[in-house]
Amino acid sequence: MVRMLEVLGMAGKMKDCDAMGADFSEKLSHAVPSISREEAVQIQRAALQESFGNEEISKMQGRETRRVYKKACSYVYKTCRGIKKMYFRYGKVYG
Repeated sequence: MVRMLEVLGMAGKMKDCDAMGADFSEKLSHAVPSISREEAVQIQRAALQESFGNEEISKMQGRETRRVYKKACSYVYKTCRGIKKMYFRYGKVYG
């Protein structure tokens, strides 16, 4: 979750967003059109379970979270320009 917020911050989206806040899923689905509100709720729930729950998230939840993270990365990569795009691809995320 932290990594996703870092990625979105590179695009100027959700810089001051609280990932544990009640409005996170709404803000995420608004910031990245390819992520639905339901997907945002699922990854937020998985992050809370992983951080504060008694058991780890399932493999399926982990795959779902990575899939949504990849959607966010793809969106940010498409919106970046020039040096920022190269840094994002080779230095930060896609490298």
